[in-house]
Amino acid sequence: MSADLVMVQESVKLALDAADAAADVTAEYNKVKKENKKMLGRINSIHRMSGLIAIVAAVVTIGALALTLIIHFRSMSSLELLSGTNREAVIVFAENVDSMNQSIGKLEMTLQKQDDLVALNQQLLGEIQAMRAGSQAPLDAIEKRLQASMEEQQKANGKLASSISSFSGRLTAMQKETAKQIKKSASSISSLAAKTGNKDDKTLVDLNKKLTKMDKRQQDLAQQLELLVRENSAMRKLLANGQRQIKFP
Repeated sequence: MSADLVMVQESVKLALDAADAAADVTAEYNKVKKENKKMLGRINSIHRMSGLIAIVAAVVTIGALALTLIIHFRSMSSLELLSGTNREAVIVFAENVDSMNQSIGKLEMTLQKQDDLVALNQQLLGEIQAMRAGSQAPLDAIEKRLQASMEEQQKANGKLASSISSFSGRLTAMQKETAKQIKKSASSISSLAAKTGNKDDKTLVDLNKKLTKMDKRQQDLAQQLELLVRENSAMRKLLANGQRQIKFP
């Protein structure tokens, strides 16, 4: 009996131990199951977050690509506009350079004409001075002739006065001689004056021709200067229009 009781107690003890072990296993299983559920929840959350992140990344990538394309096309448009503006500026600059070269050529021609006009003025001044010097010589000659005639007349009058009391016939002869000398002197003076006048007239004609030529060159020079002023004004307007037309982005 005692042996059976001990065996029963041992069996009960083993059963209790087995029950405790089963309870522990069940508790551990439940704990593991809960941990697995938590882990699955975290995995699902991570999966959902990963999908959301992937969607957001795709949207951001598409937006960045679209923004890049927009910037690229705007840059291309700006480059095309800048190229067109530079091309237009180069064309306007070339036209302005051509106009400036033409104006410089005309200005050089005008300056050359101005130099010719200055040379002509100097030549004319020299001829005027020469004419003055040449005109003074005939006047001096006329004065000398007059003085000589007056001296001859005084001599004749002296001779006439010395012999007037006794030589009436010689008086008449001396009077005739004096009249002849006076007429001769007058004719000489008239001839010399006529020659001098003809020379002066010829000089004046030449002077008038040169003055006319100089006036014509001055008029041509004025026309060239006026044309140059007009071209410079047109070139300024062209430059102003070109600057208004050129617009940089």
